Order: sequence, then structure tokens, then C-alpha cells
Amino acid sequence: MAAISIKGVCKKYGTVSVLRGIDLEVRDGEFIVLVGPSGCGKSTLLRLIAGLEEITTGEIRVDNRVINELAPKERDLAMVFQSYALYPHMTVRENLRFGLSLRGIPRERMEMLVQGVSEKLGLTGLLERKPRQLSGGQRQRVAMGRAIVREPKAFLFDEPLSNLDARLREQMRYEIRRLYLELRTTSIYVTHDQVEAMTMADRIVVMNDGIAQQVGPPQELYDDPANLFVAGFIGAPAMNLLEATLREDSGAPGDVTVMIGSEALAAVQRPSSMPVTGRVIAGIRPERMSFGADANGIPAEVDLVEATGIGMIMHIKAGGQLLKIYTTDRIKFRSGDRLAMHIDPLDLLLFDVDSGKRLRPLSQGAAHP
Repeated sequence: MAAISIKGVCKKYGTVSVLRGIDLEVRDGEFIVLVGPSGCGKSTLLRLIAGLEEITTGEIRVDNRVINELAPKERDLAMVFQSYALYPHMTVRENLRFGLSLRGIPRERMEMLVQGVSEKLGLTGLLERKPRQLSGGQRQRVAMGRAIVREPKAFLFDEPLSNLDARLREQMRYEIRRLYLELRTTSIYVTHDQVEAMTMADRIVVMNDGIAQQVGPPQELYDDPANLFVAGFIGAPAMNLLEATLREDSGAPGDVTVMIGSEALAAVQRPSSMPVTGRVIAGIRPERMSFGADANGIPAEVDLVEATGIGMIMHIKAGGQLLKIYTTDRIKFRSGDRLAMHIDPLDLLLFDVDSGKRLRPLSQGAAHP
């Protein structure tokens, strides 16, 4: 196992900056997930760690050893690719032991390692098959086994499940996490799927435009996003982000009232950095909202109802804007029905319109991330 330290890492292709000053400390034995949309730089960062790309500026250390100039084979890091990258003319057994034979591992030791990994991954009955005779999930297990059998300092996963169907992705998420808990090898995992990130990571690095937007445990990023991008990216269904204004109202329980159009959304404590224009983005999770057919609350109209099996997503119109409510109740609302929407002020998050940064309540101060 190994700790990985990334300091001030930048990557440019000509005049195009792909990574812009990444700082990250990966603890020994930690499972880190890099998540973000296509083109955010997450796979590039993984390839820099693996040595498949050259760093423009910055430094990467593994166990306090600078590896910037080391060839990939000298870094003792194992990478699992999206495309499996198995040798089609070799059997599963031969694929698993190929890297070991190049390193000069004695045959007896090599067979012991292959057998042990095969048992862990359920590949024992497949060792004499070739890749074309395997399913997508079995091929990914072989690719993982080829990495595990090397007993590297760290594993690097580059979107390994993106070629699998939804049910198989769910199964493989479980298997990778179970293996990690057994091996406790330092792992860095790249994905564009925030569900994978939330279910697998010890800590998540949310990336966008070559910058690490926020780093933290999954629940922290979900409950306490630092900016608009993180708030909108983490969560399914996505957070409601509404154009709003803050109105001074000394008669309200809070210092200011959040307005969407002419409707009062909630009374909240004054932000520590009050926007001059009073314009903000108000965010609230779909599952943190409630509703009823009573006259109390914020008047709204049902636009569309989607059944998800375990619940319902209601698209509603309120204050001239569209938003979503998620509920596990078996509701009977239809398009055009009227209802009253209820929001707990403590569930409402405010963001600066221009910078996208989170606006904290005055009691929390501006020092919070």
C-alpha cells in the first residue's frame, strides 16, 4: 500500500490547459473517486499518476518518492482500463500471469498468486477460456485480476464499468468495493457516474474544467456542497436550483425571505456575504420537499409525474419556475392538479449568482469551504 501526494499538478496540450493546479493527498489504503463530466480532466490526472502522460508542472509522490520522471513499469502501480485490454490469443490463466512472467516471478509463486486471485474473483472455472468466450463482466474480472495479482502499491481504475449494462454495473460496484475492503490497497477510481462515486468512495474529488471543485466524504458533498457545480452534479434526481431574490423582512423568523417570483419560499438567516443585488440561486433537494392539497404552503401546479418503481418524481411549476419533488408515496396527482409545497428553511441552500460559491448563514461565517 502507499500514500499518494499530488501537488500543484498542471497539464497543458499546447496552449490548452487540461489540469490547472491539482492538490490532493491520498491516504495509505484509501479509496478515492475522481468524478466529473467528460473533459473535466479526471482521466488525464489518472494517466499522469500512472506515467502514461507527462506532467507539465507540479509533483507526484508515492510513499514520499517523486515519480515524475519514472517510467510506468517503475512506479509499481496497476491500472484497470475501460476497454479490458486483454490479450485475445491467451487464456485467462495466461493473461493473469503474463505480467508476472515479465517480472521474472518464479513459476511456483506465479501459479500460487494466479490461483489465489482466481478464487477471490470467481474465475477458477474460466482459467482455460479465451477472452472471446467470456461475458463483459467476466472480462472485467480478468482485467481486475491481472492488476491484483501484481500486488502493486496502488490500483488505478479508469472508468472500468462504463461498458457494462446497468445491472452488471451494480454487481461489479459491489464486487470492487468488497475486494477493496478485503485488500485495503490504495485505490484511485475515475468515473463520470456520480452514483458509482457515492456508493464506492471513502472520499470523492469532484472535478470540472481541470479544477478540483470539492474533496470530501460522499455524504458531506451531498449535504454540504461548496458551490453550484457540486450541488448540481451530486445527487439523483439532481438538486433544484432556482433563480431567487432575498427580501429584507424584519417580521420574518429569519433575517431575510427567499423569493421565487412573487412567492415567498422560506425565511432564512442572512448570508454572511449579502449580495448587493439581492439575487441568488436557491437550492433544495427533491426529497427534502413535501406537499399536500391543503391551502397552506407555496402554491404550485403539477406539470408531469414520473413513476420510478420505488417512488415518484413530480415535476411542478411554482413562482414561474420548474422544479422536482421526489417521494416514495403512491400519489395520485396528475398534470394540471394544484397543490401546496412545503420547505424546511434549514434544507434551503443559497449560492452566489456570479461566482457560484455557497453563501453561508451569518452564524457560520465566511471561513467555511
